[in-house]
Amino acid sequence: MGRKNTGKPNGRPKVIWTESQFKDFEKLCAMQCPLLEICGWFDVSDVTLYRIIRENYGGTFSEIYARFSAKGKVSVRRRIFMSATSEDPEKYDFRAAKWLSTQHLGMSEKIEQTIDAQVEVDVTYVTEWGVLPDKKETK
Repeated sequence: MGRKNTGKPNGRPKVIWTESQFKDFEKLCAMQCPLLEICGWFDVSDVTLYRIIRENYGGTFSEIYARFSAKGKVSVRRRIFMSATSEDPEKYDFRAAKWLSTQHLGMSEKIEQTIDAQVEVDVTYVTEWGVLPDKKETK
């Protein structure tokens, strides 16, 4: 039996974003927000978000997220670099300078230690014929 033609569309109305919502999406990606938080922000399911991203940006969520999250990484890197190289003692951060020196300049605080030791071990050999006398071995 067919449906009655009521003139009303079937299903839920299609979710359409405004330009400001796309800008908010790009900002959330730059802040490294995970998928579930982005879906919660816009009150949509992940399937709907995937569709919106594919229709507007022409790629998968993973590709688009990687593109916009890179902007956030640049921002964090800029802040760390500014705090590590600031001449103002109030803004200078030693931890940031130390992190940058280990990550980008290859500096590290490796301490190498070698330990030479001899250990005496009592060994008892058991064979088919019985127990052999104790021998001391040095390793």
